Amino acid sequence: MTHAERCEEYWKLREQEFEQLELRPAGAVAVDQKLLSFDRNLRIERWQSDAHLFLVSRGCAVYPGEGERAHDEFLIQYESCRFDFALRLLTFVIYFHLTRRALLPADVLEIGDMDENVEGFTHVFLSVPFFLPGKVNFMSVEDHKFSLNWIMPIFQREAEFIEKHGVEEFEKRLNASGYDYFDTRTDFHYLTRQ
Repeated sequence: MTHAERCEEYWKLREQEFEQLELRPAGAVAVDQKLLSFDRNLRIERWQSDAHLFLVSRGCAVYPGEGERAHDEFLIQYESCRFDFALRLLTFVIYFHLTRRALLPADVLEIGDMDENVEGFTHVFLSVPFFLPGKVNFMSVEDHKFSLNWIMPIFQREAEFIEKHGVEEFEKRLNASGYDYFDTRTDFHYLTRQ
């Protein structure tokens, strides 16, 4: 089986799982030309449930990392961070992943200035999309791994907290905070207090 065939098989499995989770396809989005120069087959698709809207990358390039044995896709939820900003973050993360280094769950990446970023997020945190049940992060086709990584915009204090105390402590506090991961946050300083 070729890499392209494995990608197709993976997406059949992923779409079946999305349907079981009551996520429905909601159309494609124009992809930045820079990204298409790395992966001419890259698509960005909208998926939605009754409660949430997502952008999901769908590519077929052999991304950096473990050569042809690993392939990564990204998901971002965009109700709380608006469509334009979510698309910009997704494009930024894919470009970084393709050109700098492979990004993995628990990575924190500074995003710099973005006009669409009215909330003042400073970083993105990559996580496993544990809010979706099943094998939603890793799937295998033959002996090749495919992963779906969740992009979560975070604030400076949150990034500093993760650096100082680690991902597990951050997730523990976020889970105990009463906030849903999808809630629009404007100030999370109480979460990161000592």
